[in-house]
Amino acid sequence: MITFKHITKSFDEIDALKDINLEIHDNDFFGIIGMSGAGKSTLIRLINGLISPDDGEVLIDGKSISELSHKELNTLRNQIGMIFQHFNLLNQRTVLDNVALPLKINKISKAEREEKATQMLQLVGLSDKLKAYPAQLSGGQKQRVAIARALVNENKLLLCDEVTSALDPISTQSVLDLLKNLQKKLNLTIVMITHEMEVIEKVCNKVAILDNGFLVEKGLVSDIFTYPKHPTTKKLLGINYFPDGEDKDQQNSEANSQYKYHLRLAFDGMKTNEPILAELVLRTGQKFNILQADTRLINDKSYGQMLIGLDKIDDSIFEYFAEKNIAVSLENISKGGA
Repeated sequence: MITFKHITKSFDEIDALKDINLEIHDNDFFGIIGMSGAGKSTLIRLINGLISPDDGEVLIDGKSISELSHKELNTLRNQIGMIFQHFNLLNQRTVLDNVALPLKINKISKAEREEKATQMLQLVGLSDKLKAYPAQLSGGQKQRVAIARALVNENKLLLCDEVTSALDPISTQSVLDLLKNLQKKLNLTIVMITHEMEVIEKVCNKVAILDNGFLVEKGLVSDIFTYPKHPTTKKLLGINYFPDGEDKDQQNSEANSQYKYHLRLAFDGMKTNEPILAELVLRTGQKFNILQADTRLINDKSYGQMLIGLDKIDDSIFEYFAEKNIAVSLENISKGGA
């Protein structure tokens, strides 16, 4: 288990992390998300001791990293794999040699390291690329090589820093599927840094949201999606409602201004086939308009969201949604409302 206790870190008087408290359990696929400059990469580099906190401590399996000797720290780093946005492969070495490099550094015999590297490349679906060079590979294939190299030491902890940011959508999905499969097959703990909520939704079971160095929200991905509390979380969730990434209130300001109340609904995607809103009209007589609607797949389960506008609300509406087991929250009251 990884534990962050009251972590603070600054660079040139800029506070990158501010009193971070967080636990990542074994076998979690844990996402850390935030906009640029939120402190994500700083946080992940504390795990393998690439940087040290100014205050607080990071513990792995109960041991404080700051109290480890130089030898113990190197042993820890050898047990942690890390992959990056730009792959960091050695262009002059073959795929097999790239994957075998950590074993060579650890003075493993050539025969053994080639055997282990070959097995790992088979596991990531690149058994036909052993003698190829990085320049001959696609972006997705390069990232698969990086994954194989990061895990060739039989590591149980994998750190991923924006690993899909340089990939096209098809390669992104392929790499995420691979990581999810490896996490289950090898009993890995994976920490995923990203600025894309879609990545979190596809593979992570838990998530922490950073904003300007603060940890503003954390929990199960399904809970965060269903009950987002902090404005940053809502913004990250709202980015994908529209293809062009425009702010939802800005894009729909004219439509939204017609309604005094905005209710946000979140529900199990199985309910998308039920006439929930039609029944709402019949039962309460309320008129409304659908301002936004979205369905997403989180950990292989479908979840839906909807934003509706109403001129008035009363207890009967909340009672109805409670009866239907639908989470509902009052998003805002428009300035033009009485």
